[in-house]
Amino acid sequence: MAARKDLERHLEREPLLALYAIISTEPLLRAEAIDALRARVLTRAADFNRDELRVGEATMDRVLGAARTLPMMAPRRWVHLTDVHKLRADDQEALVGYLEAPTPTTTLCLSGEKLDLRMKLGSRLSKGNALFVTEPPRQQNLATWLAQRAQRRGLAIDTDAARLLADLVGVDVGPLERALDKLAIYAGEGMSITVDHVEALVAPTRVHSVFSLTDAIGERDLARASTLLRNALEGGENALMLLTMIARQLRQLVRIQDIDAAGTVAADVASELGVPPFLVEPLRQQALHYRTDELARALRATARADVRLKSTRLAPGVVLEQLLLDVMPTEGAPQRARTTSRS
Repeated sequence: MAARKDLERHLEREPLLALYAIISTEPLLRAEAIDALRARVLTRAADFNRDELRVGEATMDRVLGAARTLPMMAPRRWVHLTDVHKLRADDQEALVGYLEAPTPTTTLCLSGEKLDLRMKLGSRLSKGNALFVTEPPRQQNLATWLAQRAQRRGLAIDTDAARLLADLVGVDVGPLERALDKLAIYAGEGMSITVDHVEALVAPTRVHSVFSLTDAIGERDLARASTLLRNALEGGENALMLLTMIARQLRQLVRIQDIDAAGTVAADVASELGVPPFLVEPLRQQALHYRTDELARALRATARADVRLKSTRLAPGVVLEQLLLDVMPTEGAPQRARTTSRS
């Protein structure tokens, strides 16, 4: 049986197990899962019924001795052993032996970055439905994940603000959480977090440098875009993040061409685009530099660049420089092409 990803639902609806393994490469998510399980276990006399131990510091005799100790003035005892990815083979065997007859009034929690399912301990935990994995969100799901995290804190974040924050910070959960904390304070109690808040607070120099790059692409200025791209990469910007922002800019140009062609009322354009009103006119002017078929080819080029960044040994700068050439070919560039052109 595969690892479970439903710890929250399990804790709400199912009886507690005698032994858990909570695995995640993301320390914050792992800590949150452990905290949730511990809170369910330690309902009374927590100070008398809690052991927090670490592989390499506590012997297996001490771990199993704690697990076999009866709770005091409470229904259950909590024993937590962290860093299980560092367990030696003989210690794993001792835990497998404990699995044969675990103490019913103890919850033994094993946690760490990984657990080899090919080994007997991992296999037994998986088959016993006791292996829980908490994975960080994927890039394409980050905006939704951020909205859910904000809601848990009683916050609201606009969809486009969540998308921008995800684009800027990436999938590193710790910085995303810290950014949400800062944005909540900056926006003020009872206020939604907006794109303006993200632009003002989340690494402003990074935002401005990346936006300068996307603006240069929108204005079809290949020389400036190439310089800004090199500066961004030399400054430590992540190539995939830059690609995400370039693709986002191109999609916005496609969208505003479609909106203008449909004759959408001016007051509704910002809402349709999902951007602040002051960005509508700059995007409209940038869209004049491209024909619709060129933007379609440019978006296909971003998809190819994504594959190349993830699957080849080419330097990220080489891949992204080629993308700029694909997006803004020097030959046959239109002069302020009309957005209604479909040729």
